Amino acid sequence: MPLYTSESIILKTSDFSENKRIVIFFTEKKGKVPVVVRKSKSKKFNFAAIEPTTLCRVTYFGKENVQLFRFSNSEIINYYLPLKSSLTLLNYSSCFSEIILYLVRDFDPNKYIFETYKNFLKSLIEFKDESNTINLIFFISLIQVYKSIGIYSEINDLCHMCKIKIDGNKKVFIVERGVVCNECIKKGNYYNKSEVSASSIMFLKTLGNSKFHVSTKLNINPQSRREIFDYLISVYKNYTNREINSLKVFREIIR
Repeated sequence: MPLYTSESIILKTSDFSENKRIVIFFTEKKGKVPVVVRKSKSKKFNFAAIEPTTLCRVTYFGKENVQLFRFSNSEIINYYLPLKSSLTLLNYSSCFSEIILYLVRDFDPNKYIFETYKNFLKSLIEFKDESNTINLIFFISLIQVYKSIGIYSEINDLCHMCKIKIDGNKKVFIVERGVVCNECIKKGNYYNKSEVSASSIMFLKTLGNSKFHVSTKLNINPQSRREIFDYLISVYKNYTNREINSLKVFREIIR
């Protein structure tokens, strides 16, 4: 059987049987790949090499058309210890990992998302003491992933129906096609809509269009931070029809 080797980030592990685990690797070359790992009592076996949110170089094997591959070995590139030593950083990384897990299809490689994911984990550690910057890193990275998959509406300060500039003192809604003003929202049937303030629209526009190092200097007010977070999570929910398990604790941290 052919061997495959790729740099990867571990998304999830779960028990398969008494002596086997299924590890979901998000690989650079093959996308999301489920692999069966036999538990070993050998002292040489490094269990850290199959822990979630670990960057590694995994080798696995199996026929081209199988849905579950077999594990050969895994070499740690970056264990991201600071992420696993901080409850706050762990919640950010866990939430992002869960989103990747259910957004990306099996065996569908996307190098852009892989690099975005890797940069996200690296940046969390780099800016671990700057809470505002960490929020921005999370928002920017999520927007980049959504854009790559094609589920993110471009945000601007014009109502996509009447083409009038958004009034800062009135309600604004984000729908699948973009931004809709309070007057136009009453004229259409929108099942998936998020109500946000005009300031949140401007922040989202900047986050979606600016370069990373510029955007991380933004200072988002608490209300807009909550609205942007809720909107970005709603994009995931509407696309996958799933709740985020790690969100219960994480929501309180980001607010």
